[in-house]
Amino acid sequence: MISVEHLSIEYSSRPILDDITFLINPRDRVALVGKNGAGKTTLLRLLAGVETPTSGRISKMGDLTIGYLPQVMMHVDGKTLREDVMSVLGNKAIGRWGETIGDEARFIAEMDKTIIGLGFERKDFDRPCSEFSGGWRMRIELAKILLQHPDLLLLDEPTNHLDIESIQWLEEFLKTNGSALVLVSHDRAFLDNVTTRTIEITLGRIYDYNVPYSQFKVLRQERHEQQVRAYMNQQKMIQETEEFIERFRYKATKAVQVQSRIKQLEKLERLEVDMEDTSKLNLRFPPAPRSGDFPLIIEDLRKDFGKHTVFQGATFTIRRGEKVAFVGKNGEGKTTLVRCIMGQLDYMGMLKIGHNVKIGYFAQNQAALLDGELTVFQTIDNVAVGDIRTQIRNILGAFMFGGEASDKKVKVLSGGERSRLAMIRLLLEPCNLLILDEPTNHLDMQSKDVLKSALKEFNGTVIC
Repeated sequence: MISVEHLSIEYSSRPILDDITFLINPRDRVALVGKNGAGKTTLLRLLAGVETPTSGRISKMGDLTIGYLPQVMMHVDGKTLREDVMSVLGNKAIGRWGETIGDEARFIAEMDKTIIGLGFERKDFDRPCSEFSGGWRMRIELAKILLQHPDLLLLDEPTNHLDIESIQWLEEFLKTNGSALVLVSHDRAFLDNVTTRTIEITLGRIYDYNVPYSQFKVLRQERHEQQVRAYMNQQKMIQETEEFIERFRYKATKAVQVQSRIKQLEKLERLEVDMEDTSKLNLRFPPAPRSGDFPLIIEDLRKDFGKHTVFQGATFTIRRGEKVAFVGKNGEGKTTLVRCIMGQLDYMGMLKIGHNVKIGYFAQNQAALLDGELTVFQTIDNVAVGDIRTQIRNILGAFMFGGEASDKKVKVLSGGERSRLAMIRLLLEPCNLLILDEPTNHLDMQSKDVLKSALKEFNGTVIC
Protein backbone atom coordinates (compact mmCIF):
# COMPACT_ATOMS: atom_id res chain seq x y z
CA MET A 1 0.00 0.00 0.00
CA ILE A 2 2.61 2.52 1.11
CA SER A 3 6.37 2.30 0.84
CA VAL A 4 8.49 4.70 2.92
CA GLU A 5 12.07 4.86 1.67
CA HIS A 6 14.98 6.66 3.37
CA LEU A 7 12.65 9.33 4.71
CA SER A 8 14.06 12.29 6.63
CA ILE A 9 12.52 15.53 7.85
CA GLU A 10 13.88 18.34 9.97
CA TYR A 11 12.58 21.57 11.47
CA SER A 12 14.99 24.52 11.75
CA SER A 13 17.94 22.17 11.11
CA ARG A 14 16.73 19.88 13.90
CA PRO A 15 16.24 16.31 12.62
CA ILE A 16 12.89 14.76 13.56
CA LEU A 17 13.03 11.60 11.42
CA ASP A 18 16.35 10.37 10.07
CA ASP A 19 16.56 7.98 7.09
CA ILE A 20 13.65 5.70 8.02
CA THR A 21 12.33 2.92 5.77
CA PHE A 22 9.28 0.66 6.21
CA LEU A 23 6.18 -0.71 4.47
CA ILE A 24 2.50 -0.52 5.32
CA ASN A 25 0.64 -3.54 3.97
CA PRO A 26 -3.10 -4.07 3.43
CA ARG A 27 -4.89 -4.90 6.71
CA ASP A 28 -1.88 -3.87 8.83
CA ARG A 29 -2.95 -2.37 12.16
CA VAL A 30 0.06 -0.39 13.33
CA ALA A 31 0.58 1.32 16.68
CA LEU A 32 2.91 4.31 16.28
CA VAL A 33 4.52 4.91 19.67
CA GLY A 34 7.19 7.12 21.20
CA LYS A 35 7.60 10.04 23.57
CA ASN A 36 5.91 13.39 23.04
CA GLY A 37 7.82 15.22 20.31
CA ALA A 38 9.43 12.05 18.93
CA GLY A 39 7.79 12.56 15.53
CA LYS A 40 4.60 10.47 15.60
CA THR A 41 2.29 13.26 14.45
CA THR A 42 4.88 14.39 11.89
CA LEU A 43 5.02 10.89 10.39
CA LEU A 44 1.22 10.72 10.15
CA ARG A 45 1.16 14.11 8.40
CA LEU A 46 3.80 12.87 5.95
CA LEU A 47 1.80 9.72 5.21
CA ALA A 48 -1.34 11.83 4.73
CA GLY A 49 0.46 14.14 2.31
CA VAL A 50 -0.01 17.18 4.56
CA GLU A 51 3.76 17.66 4.91
CA THR A 52 6.69 17.10 2.55
CA PRO A 53 9.85 15.28 3.67
CA THR A 54 13.26 16.92 3.58
CA SER A 55 14.56 13.88 1.72
CA GLY A 56 13.44 10.37 0.78
CA ARG A 57 10.09 9.43 -0.66
CA ILE A 58 6.69 7.92 0.10
CA SER A 59 5.19 5.73 -2.64
CA LYS A 60 1.47 4.94 -2.61
CA MET A 61 -0.79 2.72 -4.68
CA GLY A 62 -2.40 4.85 -7.36
CA ASP A 63 -5.99 4.40 -6.18
CA LEU A 64 -5.22 4.40 -2.43
CA THR A 65 -7.80 6.26 -0.32
CA ILE A 66 -6.72 7.69 3.03
CA GLY A 67 -8.77 8.91 5.99
CA TYR A 68 -6.74 11.19 8.28
CA LEU A 69 -7.87 12.38 11.72
CA PRO A 70 -5.42 15.01 13.05
CA GLN A 71 -5.05 16.05 16.68
CA VAL A 72 -6.18 19.59 15.93
CA MET A 73 -8.71 20.35 13.21
CA MET A 74 -10.58 23.31 11.78
CA HIS A 75 -14.37 23.17 11.89
CA VAL A 76 -16.84 24.86 9.54
CA ASP A 77 -20.15 25.87 11.06
CA GLY A 78 -23.51 26.16 9.34
CA LYS A 79 -24.65 22.53 9.26
CA THR A 80 -26.46 20.20 11.59
CA LEU A 81 -24.81 16.99 12.77
CA ARG A 82 -26.83 14.96 10.25
CA GLU A 83 -26.08 17.35 7.36
CA ASP A 84 -22.36 17.42 8.12
CA VAL A 85 -22.00 13.65 8.23
CA MET A 86 -24.20 13.19 5.15
CA SER A 87 -21.86 15.51 3.23
CA VAL A 88 -19.41 12.64 2.69
CA LEU A 89 -21.90 11.08 0.29
CA GLY A 90 -21.04 13.86 -2.14
CA ASN A 91 -17.36 12.95 -2.14
CA LYS A 92 -16.78 10.89 -5.29
CA ALA A 93 -13.40 9.76 -3.97
CA ILE A 94 -14.79 7.80 -1.05
CA GLY A 95 -14.07 4.12 -1.10
CA ARG A 96 -16.99 1.85 -0.23
CA TRP A 97 -19.71 4.20 -1.42
CA GLY A 98 -18.02 5.29 -4.65
CA GLU A 99 -20.04 2.92 -6.86
CA THR A 100 -23.28 3.09 -4.89
CA ILE A 101 -23.56 6.84 -4.43
CA GLY A 102 -27.33 6.73 -4.84
CA ASP A 103 -27.86 4.14 -2.16
CA GLU A 104 -28.57 6.69 0.56
CA ALA A 105 -30.75 4.36 2.61
CA ARG A 106 -27.89 1.93 3.21
CA PHE A 107 -25.54 4.79 3.99
CA ILE A 108 -28.03 6.38 6.41
CA ALA A 109 -28.44 3.09 8.30
CA GLU A 110 -24.67 2.82 8.76
CA MET A 111 -24.41 6.53 9.55
CA ASP A 112 -26.94 6.20 12.37
CA LYS A 113 -25.10 3.18 13.78
CA THR A 114 -21.74 4.98 13.64
CA ILE A 115 -22.93 8.25 15.17
CA ILE A 116 -24.71 6.46 18.00
CA GLY A 117 -21.69 4.21 18.51
CA LEU A 118 -19.56 7.32 19.03
CA GLY A 119 -21.86 8.51 21.80
CA PHE A 120 -24.43 10.77 20.16
CA GLU A 121 -28.16 10.40 20.74
CA ARG A 122 -30.85 10.65 18.07
CA LYS A 123 -32.01 13.96 19.51
CA ASP A 124 -28.54 15.33 18.61
CA PHE A 125 -28.87 14.60 14.88
CA ASP A 126 -30.55 17.90 14.02
CA ARG A 127 -28.55 20.09 16.40
CA PRO A 128 -26.18 22.63 14.78
CA CYS A 129 -22.58 21.44 14.90
CA SER A 130 -21.64 24.80 16.43
CA GLU A 131 -23.42 23.75 19.66
CA PHE A 132 -21.01 20.87 20.26
CA SER A 133 -17.75 21.13 22.20
CA GLY A 134 -14.38 20.50 20.57
CA GLY A 135 -14.37 16.89 21.77
CA TRP A 136 -17.76 16.21 20.21
CA ARG A 137 -16.72 17.97 17.00
CA MET A 138 -13.79 15.54 16.85
CA ARG A 139 -16.28 12.66 17.04
CA ILE A 140 -18.21 14.11 14.11
CA GLU A 141 -15.04 14.24 12.00
CA LEU A 142 -14.16 10.70 13.07
CA ALA A 143 -17.61 9.48 12.04
CA LYS A 144 -17.22 11.09 8.59
CA ILE A 145 -13.85 9.40 8.12
CA LEU A 146 -15.01 5.96 9.27
CA LEU A 147 -18.08 6.08 7.02
CA GLN A 148 -15.91 6.60 3.95
CA HIS A 149 -14.22 3.21 4.53
CA PRO A 150 -10.82 4.35 3.19
CA ASP A 151 -8.10 1.85 2.39
CA LEU A 152 -5.91 3.36 5.12
CA LEU A 153 -6.90 5.08 8.35
CA LEU A 154 -4.43 7.50 9.97
CA LEU A 155 -5.75 8.33 13.44
CA ASP A 156 -3.89 10.72 15.76
CA GLU A 157 -5.07 10.13 19.33
CA PRO A 158 -8.74 9.41 18.51
CA THR A 159 -9.66 8.34 22.07
CA ASN A 160 -8.74 11.62 23.79
CA HIS A 161 -12.36 12.80 23.95
CA LEU A 162 -14.13 9.43 23.98
CA ASP A 163 -15.83 7.81 26.97
CA ILE A 164 -15.41 4.12 27.77
CA GLU A 165 -18.46 2.97 25.80
CA SER A 166 -17.39 4.88 22.68
CA ILE A 167 -13.84 3.56 22.95
CA GLN A 168 -15.16 0.01 23.11
CA TRP A 169 -17.33 0.63 20.04
CA LEU A 170 -14.36 2.11 18.15
CA GLU A 171 -12.16 -0.84 19.13
CA GLU A 172 -14.60 -3.29 17.61
CA PHE A 173 -15.04 -1.18 14.48
CA LEU A 174 -11.31 -0.89 13.83
CA LYS A 175 -10.77 -4.62 14.33
CA THR A 176 -13.46 -5.61 11.85
CA ASN A 177 -13.81 -2.91 9.18
CA GLY A 178 -10.99 -4.10 6.91
CA SER A 179 -9.07 -0.84 6.50
CA ALA A 180 -5.36 -0.74 7.21
CA LEU A 181 -4.60 1.42 10.25
CA VAL A 182 -1.77 3.55 11.61
CA LEU A 183 -2.72 4.72 15.08
CA VAL A 184 -1.21 7.12 17.60
CA SER A 185 -2.59 6.69 21.11
CA HIS A 186 -1.32 6.84 24.69
CA ASP A 187 -4.00 4.40 25.85
CA ARG A 188 -2.20 1.11 26.52
CA ALA A 189 -5.34 -1.04 26.58
CA PHE A 190 -6.68 0.50 23.37
CA LEU A 191 -3.41 -0.19 21.56
CA ASP A 192 -3.37 -3.81 22.72
CA ASN A 193 -6.99 -4.37 21.74
CA VAL A 194 -6.73 -2.81 18.28
CA THR A 195 -3.21 -3.12 16.86
CA THR A 196 -1.07 -6.09 15.88
CA ARG A 197 2.16 -4.31 14.92
CA THR A 198 4.17 -1.65 16.77
CA ILE A 199 6.56 0.93 15.30
CA GLU A 200 8.51 2.93 17.88
CA ILE A 201 10.02 6.31 17.01
CA THR A 202 12.95 7.39 19.19
CA LEU A 203 15.74 9.86 18.49
CA GLY A 204 14.79 10.04 14.81
CA ARG A 205 14.99 6.29 14.21
CA ILE A 206 12.28 3.62 14.08
CA TYR A 207 12.08 0.10 15.48
CA ASP A 208 9.47 -2.17 13.92
CA TYR A 209 7.92 -5.09 15.84
CA ASN A 210 5.24 -7.38 14.41
CA VAL A 211 3.47 -7.68 17.78
CA PRO A 212 0.95 -5.69 19.86
CA TYR A 213 2.12 -2.98 22.26
CA SER A 214 2.50 -5.00 25.47
CA GLN A 215 4.55 -7.67 23.71
CA PHE A 216 6.62 -4.94 22.07
CA LYS A 217 7.52 -3.56 25.50
CA VAL A 218 8.83 -6.96 26.56
CA LEU A 219 10.72 -7.61 23.31
CA ARG A 220 12.25 -4.13 23.32
CA GLN A 221 13.60 -4.66 26.83
CA GLU A 222 14.95 -8.09 25.87
CA ARG A 223 16.57 -6.62 22.74
CA HIS A 224 18.25 -3.91 24.76
CA GLU A 225 19.56 -6.38 27.34
CA GLN A 226 20.89 -8.67 24.60
CA GLN A 227 22.59 -5.73 22.89
CA VAL A 228 24.24 -4.67 26.14
CA ARG A 229 25.50 -8.22 26.84
CA ALA A 230 26.82 -8.66 23.29
CA TYR A 231 28.46 -5.22 23.39
CA MET A 232 30.14 -5.90 26.74
CA ASN A 233 31.38 -9.32 25.57
CA GLN A 234 32.80 -7.81 22.40
CA GLN A 235 34.47 -4.99 24.31
CA LYS A 236 36.09 -7.55 26.60
CA MET A 237 37.33 -9.53 23.58
CA ILE A 238 38.68 -6.36 21.93
CA GLN A 239 40.51 -5.36 25.09
CA GLU A 240 42.06 -8.81 25.49
CA THR A 241 43.10 -8.87 21.81
CA GLU A 242 44.67 -5.40 22.01
CA GLU A 243 46.56 -6.41 25.15
CA PHE A 244 47.91 -9.52 23.36
CA ILE A 245 49.03 -7.39 20.40
CA GLU A 246 50.84 -4.88 22.64
CA ARG A 247 52.48 -7.60 24.71
CA PHE A 248 53.88 -9.59 21.78
CA ARG A 249 54.15 -6.93 19.05
CA TYR A 250 57.97 -7.10 19.00
CA LYS A 251 58.42 -10.80 19.74
CA ALA A 252 59.44 -12.66 16.58
CA THR A 253 57.98 -16.00 17.67
CA LYS A 254 54.57 -14.39 18.02
CA ALA A 255 54.65 -12.30 14.82
CA VAL A 256 52.19 -14.48 12.89
CA GLN A 257 49.71 -14.54 15.77
CA VAL A 258 50.03 -10.77 16.28
CA GLN A 259 49.30 -10.08 12.59
CA SER A 260 46.37 -12.47 12.70
CA ARG A 261 44.89 -10.62 15.71
CA ILE A 262 45.43 -7.24 14.02
CA LYS A 263 43.55 -8.42 10.91
CA GLN A 264 40.86 -9.87 13.15
CA LEU A 265 40.25 -6.47 14.74
CA GLU A 266 40.29 -4.71 11.37
CA LYS A 267 37.58 -7.00 10.00
CA LEU A 268 35.52 -6.94 13.18
CA GLU A 269 32.06 -5.43 12.85
CA ARG A 270 31.79 -3.26 15.93
CA LEU A 271 28.56 -3.69 17.87
CA GLU A 272 26.59 -0.74 19.18
CA VAL A 273 23.80 -0.39 21.69
CA ASP A 274 20.78 1.47 20.32
CA MET A 275 20.62 4.93 21.82
CA GLU A 276 17.65 5.44 24.11
CA ASP A 277 15.77 8.65 24.79
CA THR A 278 16.19 8.98 28.55
CA SER A 279 14.63 12.45 28.82
CA LYS A 280 11.95 12.60 31.49
CA LEU A 281 9.32 15.07 32.59
CA ASN A 282 10.28 16.57 35.96
CA LEU A 283 7.07 17.87 37.51
CA ARG A 284 6.46 19.15 41.03
CA PHE A 285 3.75 21.60 41.98
CA PRO A 286 4.80 24.51 44.24
CA PRO A 287 3.76 24.26 47.91
CA ALA A 288 0.16 25.34 48.26
CA PRO A 289 -0.64 28.39 50.44
CA ARG A 290 -3.15 27.43 53.14
CA SER A 291 -6.81 27.89 52.23
CA GLY A 292 -9.92 27.74 54.39
CA ASP A 293 -11.27 24.37 55.51
CA PHE A 294 -13.81 24.28 52.68
CA PRO A 295 -12.40 25.51 49.34
CA LEU A 296 -15.71 24.86 47.56
CA ILE A 297 -19.33 24.64 48.73
CA ILE A 298 -22.14 23.97 46.24
CA GLU A 299 -25.85 23.72 47.04
CA ASP A 300 -28.72 22.94 44.66
CA LEU A 301 -26.75 24.05 41.61
CA ARG A 302 -28.46 23.96 38.23
CA LYS A 303 -27.34 24.82 34.72
CA ASP A 304 -29.55 25.10 31.65
CA PHE A 305 -28.71 25.88 28.05
CA GLY A 306 -32.03 27.16 26.74
CA LYS A 307 -34.53 24.34 27.26
CA HIS A 308 -31.78 21.78 27.83
CA THR A 309 -30.94 21.06 31.47
CA VAL A 310 -27.33 19.95 31.79
CA PHE A 311 -27.53 19.17 35.53
CA GLN A 312 -29.67 20.12 38.52
CA GLY A 313 -29.67 19.64 42.28
CA ALA A 314 -25.87 19.44 42.50
CA THR A 315 -24.95 19.66 46.19
CA PHE A 316 -21.54 18.88 47.67
CA THR A 317 -18.70 20.29 49.76
CA ILE A 318 -15.00 19.83 49.07
CA ARG A 319 -12.62 19.89 52.04
CA ARG A 320 -9.09 21.25 52.01
CA GLY A 321 -6.60 18.68 50.70
CA GLU A 322 -9.15 16.38 49.07
CA LYS A 323 -8.50 14.93 45.64
CA VAL A 324 -11.85 14.84 43.83
CA ALA A 325 -12.71 13.30 40.45
CA PHE A 326 -15.65 14.52 38.37
CA VAL A 327 -16.71 11.44 36.40
CA GLY A 328 -19.50 10.66 33.95
CA LYS A 329 -20.15 10.17 30.28
CA ASN A 330 -19.22 12.87 27.81
CA GLY A 331 -21.94 15.49 27.65
CA GLU A 332 -23.13 14.89 31.23
CA GLY A 333 -21.82 18.31 32.32
CA LYS A 334 -18.37 17.80 33.88
CA THR A 335 -16.73 20.64 31.94
CA THR A 336 -19.86 22.79 32.34
CA LEU A 337 -19.66 22.38 36.12
CA VAL A 338 -15.98 23.34 36.08
CA ARG A 339 -16.76 26.44 34.02
CA CYS A 340 -19.44 27.41 36.55
CA ILE A 341 -16.85 27.12 39.34
CA MET A 342 -14.48 29.29 37.31
CA GLY A 343 -17.18 31.95 36.85
CA GLN A 344 -17.24 31.49 33.08
CA LEU A 345 -20.93 30.51 33.01
CA ASP A 346 -23.96 31.72 34.90
CA TYR A 347 -26.04 29.27 36.92
CA MET A 348 -28.85 28.90 39.44
CA GLY A 349 -28.18 27.86 43.02
CA MET A 350 -25.34 28.56 45.43
CA LEU A 351 -21.65 28.21 44.62
CA LYS A 352 -19.16 29.55 47.17
CA ILE A 353 -15.38 29.68 46.81
CA GLY A 354 -13.76 29.38 50.25
CA HIS A 355 -11.42 31.69 52.16
CA ASN A 356 -7.99 32.41 50.61
CA VAL A 357 -8.57 29.99 47.72
CA LYS A 358 -6.16 30.50 44.83
CA ILE A 359 -7.25 28.49 41.78
CA GLY A 360 -4.96 27.04 39.16
CA TYR A 361 -7.06 26.04 36.14
CA PHE A 362 -6.06 23.79 33.25
CA ALA A 363 -8.86 23.97 30.68
CA GLN A 364 -9.71 21.12 28.33
CA ASN A 365 -8.50 23.21 25.38
CA GLN A 366 -5.65 24.89 27.26
CA ALA A 367 -2.97 23.68 24.87
CA ALA A 368 -4.94 24.87 21.83
CA LEU A 369 -5.07 28.40 23.24
CA LEU A 370 -1.31 28.90 22.92
CA ASP A 371 -0.03 31.34 20.29
CA GLY A 372 1.53 29.24 17.54
CA GLU A 373 3.79 32.04 16.32
CA LEU A 374 5.60 32.42 19.65
CA THR A 375 8.57 30.29 20.63
CA VAL A 376 8.48 28.02 23.68
CA PHE A 377 10.66 30.49 25.58
CA GLN A 378 8.54 33.51 24.58
CA THR A 379 5.36 31.72 25.68
CA ILE A 380 6.66 31.42 29.24
CA ASP A 381 8.62 34.69 29.28
CA ASN A 382 5.46 36.63 28.40
CA VAL A 383 3.62 35.46 31.52
CA ALA A 384 6.46 35.06 34.03
CA VAL A 385 6.92 37.87 36.56
CA GLY A 386 9.47 38.69 39.26
CA ASP A 387 12.40 36.46 40.16
CA ILE A 388 10.92 33.45 38.38
CA ARG A 389 11.97 35.01 35.06
CA THR A 390 15.60 34.25 35.85
CA GLN A 391 14.72 30.57 36.14
CA ILE A 392 12.83 30.16 32.86
CA ARG A 393 15.59 28.16 31.13
CA ASN A 394 15.86 25.78 34.10
CA ILE A 395 12.08 25.33 34.23
CA LEU A 396 11.92 24.62 30.49
CA GLY A 397 14.72 22.09 30.86
CA ALA A 398 12.82 20.28 33.62
CA PHE A 399 9.90 19.96 31.20
CA MET A 400 12.09 18.59 28.39
CA PHE A 401 12.38 21.90 26.53
CA GLY A 402 16.10 22.34 27.16
CA GLY A 403 18.62 23.76 24.68
CA GLU A 404 17.40 24.40 21.14
CA ALA A 405 13.93 23.03 21.98
CA SER A 406 13.14 26.28 23.79
CA ASP A 407 13.48 28.16 20.50
CA LYS A 408 10.94 26.00 18.64
CA LYS A 409 7.73 27.74 17.61
CA VAL A 410 4.59 26.51 19.31
CA LYS A 411 2.95 25.72 15.98
CA VAL A 412 5.43 22.88 15.30
CA LEU A 413 4.97 21.26 18.72
CA SER A 414 3.14 17.99 19.12
CA GLY A 415 -0.04 17.83 21.19
CA GLY A 416 1.89 16.40 24.14
CA GLU A 417 4.53 19.13 23.96
CA ARG A 418 1.82 21.79 23.92
CA SER A 419 0.22 20.20 26.98
CA ARG A 420 3.55 20.27 28.81
CA LEU A 421 4.03 23.93 27.86
CA ALA A 422 0.54 24.80 29.09
CA MET A 423 1.31 22.97 32.33
CA ILE A 424 4.39 25.17 32.87
CA ARG A 425 2.17 28.25 32.73
CA LEU A 426 0.01 26.69 35.43
CA LEU A 427 3.05 26.20 37.68
CA LEU A 428 4.29 29.79 37.52
CA GLU A 429 2.08 30.92 40.40
CA PRO A 430 1.41 28.87 43.56
CA CYS A 431 -2.20 27.81 44.03
CA ASN A 432 -4.11 25.72 46.55
CA LEU A 433 -7.01 24.52 44.37
CA LEU A 434 -6.02 22.79 41.15
CA ILE A 435 -8.84 22.30 38.65
CA LEU A 436 -7.65 20.11 35.78
CA ASP A 437 -10.00 19.34 32.88
CA GLU A 438 -8.59 16.30 31.03
CA PRO A 439 -4.93 17.25 31.68
CA THR A 440 -3.58 13.93 30.37
CA ASN A 441 -4.87 14.41 26.82
CA HIS A 442 -1.89 14.17 24.45
CA LEU A 443 0.60 13.29 27.23
CA ASP A 444 2.70 10.19 26.61
CA MET A 445 2.46 7.28 29.03
CA GLN A 446 5.55 8.20 31.02
CA SER A 447 4.44 11.82 31.39
CA LYS A 448 1.00 10.67 32.57
CA ASP A 449 2.65 8.64 35.32
CA VAL A 450 4.78 11.63 36.35
CA LEU A 451 1.71 13.88 36.52
CA LYS A 452 -0.13 11.34 38.67
CA SER A 453 2.78 11.24 41.13
CA ALA A 454 2.97 15.04 41.26
CA LEU A 455 -0.75 15.31 42.01
CA LYS A 456 -0.45 12.75 44.82
CA GLU A 457 2.36 14.81 46.40
CA PHE A 458 0.55 18.15 45.97
CA ASN A 459 -0.58 19.38 49.40
CA GLY A 460 -3.51 21.43 48.11
CA THR A 461 -6.96 20.48 46.83
CA VAL A 462 -7.46 18.87 43.41
CA ILE A 463 -10.48 18.59 41.14
CA CYS A 464 -9.99 16.67 37.91
